[in-house]
Amino acid sequence: MQISELNLKILDLLKKQQSIAQRDLYYQLNITNKKLKYELDKIVDDFNIHVTKTSVYIDDIELLNSTLSKIQYHDLIFSEDERINILLFYLLIKHDYISIEHLIDVGNVSRNTILQDIKILKEQIRNLNGAIEYSRSNGYELIMNAEDRDLLFINLVHQIAPKHYVKYLMKFISNKDFDSNNLYNDDIGIIEAQLGHAFSDNHRKAIQFALYIIDSGYYESRLSKSQLEIKSKQFESENHIKGFHPLIVLMMQSTNVFLDESRLSDKQTDQLLLNFVQTFEILSGIIIMNKDKLIHQLKRHYYPAVLRAKYGINTVVNTESLVQPSMKPIITFTKRAIKDLESSLNIQFSENEIVLWSLYFAGVTRNQGNIVTPHDIAIVACPNGMAISHSLTQKLKMHFPTLIFLEPTSISQVHEKKDQVDIIFSTHAIQIDKPVYLITESLSIHELEYLNEKLNMTMTIPFEPKYSMNDLMEVIKEHADIKNEKNLYEAISQLLKPKHHFKEGYQPMLKELLTESFIQTELTVDNWQDSIIKASKPLLTNNIITEDYIKAMINSVIELGPYIVIMPDIAIPHARPEDGALEVGLSFANFKEPVVFPNDKSVKAMIVLSAKDQNAHLKALAEMTEILGNDNYVEILKTATDKNEIIKLINEIK
Repeated sequence: MQISELNLKILDLLKKQQSIAQRDLYYQLNITNKKLKYELDKIVDDFNIHVTKTSVYIDDIELLNSTLSKIQYHDLIFSEDERINILLFYLLIKHDYISIEHLIDVGNVSRNTILQDIKILKEQIRNLNGAIEYSRSNGYELIMNAEDRDLLFINLVHQIAPKHYVKYLMKFISNKDFDSNNLYNDDIGIIEAQLGHAFSDNHRKAIQFALYIIDSGYYESRLSKSQLEIKSKQFESENHIKGFHPLIVLMMQSTNVFLDESRLSDKQTDQLLLNFVQTFEILSGIIIMNKDKLIHQLKRHYYPAVLRAKYGINTVVNTESLVQPSMKPIITFTKRAIKDLESSLNIQFSENEIVLWSLYFAGVTRNQGNIVTPHDIAIVACPNGMAISHSLTQKLKMHFPTLIFLEPTSISQVHEKKDQVDIIFSTHAIQIDKPVYLITESLSIHELEYLNEKLNMTMTIPFEPKYSMNDLMEVIKEHADIKNEKNLYEAISQLLKPKHHFKEGYQPMLKELLTESFIQTELTVDNWQDSIIKASKPLLTNNIITEDYIKAMINSVIELGPYIVIMPDIAIPHARPEDGALEVGLSFANFKEPVVFPNDKSVKAMIVLSAKDQNAHLKALAEMTEILGNDNYVEILKTATDKNEIIKLINEIK
C-alpha cells in the first residue's frame, strides 16, 4: 500500500462524513476531477470505498479505521515539497551528522532521488545564510547561526504540523504514537483567554507540535541562556504571556489573533495604514467608502504580518487556491501600494502575505459593487520643480485617460517609485528597469502625437488628443478674417464647454463633472436625510439621477449605517446604477452647520456620486481621492463659502 498526503485527506473526509459528493471533494482538495479519480483509484480497494458518478462513500467505518491504524511511515509517498520539508526538519532536530542511508529512510525514495533533494536543500539553506556540510566519514550536518536556525524551526513547524502525515512522521522519529489533538489543550486555552481570541485550527496544531518537539528534547535553541532570557522578557513584555519558551511566544505573536486594543489605537500605525489605503485607491481608481472600518480590519492583520516579515516567518495559509483571475488586479495594486509601508518599516512582505493583505481590499470592493480592472500606472519625473511636473502630468492625463498617474517625482527619487509604476515619463534620461519615455517641458500636441506612436509600439494605450482654444484660434486666423477676436474666443469657448453627457467608455475628469452648476456651498438642512436630498439636487435637475436614486441612497444609510461617511466630516452618498443612475456625475455641497448622521457621525461636506456603470466614474474619483488625502484641501472643502474656491481647488489637482 502506498498512501499520499492527498489520499490521507480524502480518507479523513470520508471518516468524518462517510459520504461526500465528488464535486465537493475536488473543490475541498483544490484538484481537477481527473486528478481526483486518479487518487481514488489508488485507495478504493484497500479501504473498500465506493465511487458512483456523483459521489464517494464508505459503508464500513470500522474497516476504514482498522486499515488506517495499520498504515506505517514507510507506506507514505511524498511530493517533492513535502519531502524537502521533512528532510530539513530531520536535519534540524538531529544533534549529529546524518548518513545518506538515514536520509533515504526518511524520504522513502531512492538514493538518486535523495541526492537530487540534497542539491535543492543546499540551495534553500544557502538562501537562508546557512549550509549543509558533508563528510565522507560522518555524513550530512546542517550549519546555521542560532537565530536563523530558530526561525527555520518555526517555519517548518507551521508547514508540517497541519499535515495528516505528521503523526506517522513523529512515530517514525520517536517510536511513540503522536496525536496533537490531545496535547497541551489546557495551556493553549489559558493563552487564548489572555489574548481574547481562539487560534485557528492550523495555528493550534503548530503550537501543539512545537511544544511537543521542544518539551521532548528533539529541538533545542542554540541561543545562549542569557540570550533566551532576554528574548523571553522582550516577548513577555509585548504579549503579557509568561512561562513559555520564547519560540512558542513568537509563534503565538505571529498569528492573526492579537487583540490588544492599546496596540490597535496606535496613531502612527493608523497613519501608515491610511496612507496604504489611499495609495491603493489612487492605483486602482476605486475609492473606499468606509476607510475607518477597513483600517480597523487591517490593523488586526498588521501586527502579526509585520512580525512575520521581520523574523522571516511564513504564513500557514495556503494562498495559492485564493488567487482567482478576478483577484489578480487587486493583488497587483496591493503589491504596489504596500511599497511605502515596507519602506517605512524597513521590511519586505512575502508574496503569500501580499495575497492576504489583498483579500481585505477584495472584500471591500466586492461589497461596494466595484470591479477592479487592470490598468497601467505612470509617473512623471522632472528635475525642474513641482509646478512643471504637475503641468506635464495634467497634460498627459488629458491625452492618455486610461493611464493612472501617481504624484510626480524628481529624477533623484524616481527609483523609489519604480516598483509602483509601469511607465515613466521623464524630461531627462534615466537608467532604470522600467520603460522610460522622454518628453520636453513644453510637450506640444505634435510631441504628444509622436509619444502616442512610441507608446503603442509596445502597448495599447488609447490616445485622445485635446486641442486648446489657442490651437483652434490659430487655425481660424490662418483661413479667415476675424472682426472681434475676443468675442469669437468667448463664443467658441461657451459652445465647447463640457456637457454632462459623455460617450460610452469615456472616463471624465473631476473638473468635467464638478462644474459651477454642480457645486453648492453653505447649505442649511433639517437633518441628514435632507442633506442628501439637497446635495443631490443638481444631479436631479440635470437628469443625471432620478428621485428613486436619492431614495436608495437614504435607504442604504438606514439599512447599513453611515458607511458613506468615509472620513471625519466627509460623506460620499451613492447607490447602485440600477437604482436610477442615468449618467455619470458628481455634485458637491458643504453645510453651514455640521450634519449628524447615525452613530453620531458628523458631516461638513458631501460629494454625491452617480455611477451608471463600474468604470466611468473611476478617473474622477481617483482625482477626488488626491484631494481627500490632503488635509489642507479637505479643510477648503469643509469651509468654502464660494463656488470658485472649490473650482480653483479642483483645477489645482494635476
